[in-house]
Amino acid sequence: MFDKLPLVLDIIPSNTIDDKAGYPIELGVAMNGNGLTFAKLVRPATCWTEWNEESERLHGCSRQKLITDGEPARKIAKELNQLFPNQTLYSEHWQRDQRHLDRLYEVAGIVPQLKVECIKRILNKTQSKAWSSSRRRVLELTGLSPRRADTSALITRSTYLYSLAPQTFESRFAFKRDSDYQQNMTAA
Repeated sequence: MFDKLPLVLDIIPSNTIDDKAGYPIELGVAMNGNGLTFAKLVRPATCWTEWNEESERLHGCSRQKLITDGEPARKIAKELNQLFPNQTLYSEHWQRDQRHLDRLYEVAGIVPQLKVECIKRILNKTQSKAWSSSRRRVLELTGLSPRRADTSALITRSTYLYSLAPQTFESRFAFKRDSDYQQNMTAA
C-alpha cells in the first residue's frame, strides 16, 4: 500500500505575509517512505533583498544564517534537476511553492526538469474529505512542527499516508516524539 509514494515538496519563503512576494529561503522534499529528505537552505541572491521579520521568527532562520550557511541557487537547482528529472513533486501550497521554485531557477539561469502539482490532485474523495483531520492527527502522533521545509514535507507526506490508511499508519507509526518518528520512518 505504501510502495508508490508521492515526492512531497515544501518551500519556506522569505515573506510569510504576501505569498506573491519574497524568495525561497529553504527547500525540503520528502523523498521516500523511510523519512529520507532533501533539505537545503538557500543563500539569498544579490537581487533578493526583501526580508520579513515574521518569517524569521516563525521559521527560526535569520538572513545572516542563510548568507553564511545557505547554498547558491544554481547549486540547488542543479541538484534538484539531478535528483528529480522529469518527475512531479507534490505540494500542499503548490502555487506559492511553484512561484518560489521559479524564482530559484530564474536566478540560477537553469531550466527546471521537474514540475510541481497540488497534492490534492492525487487524493481520492475519502482522502480529500479527511485531509484536515488527518493532518491534525499526524501532528498529534508525531509531535512535529512545520517550521522547517523538510519537516513540513514529511508532515504532508504523512498526512497523505494517514488519509489513505489511518489504521495502518497508526499501527506502523505509533510514536510520540520527533526522534521516535525518524526511527520509525527509517525502520519502515
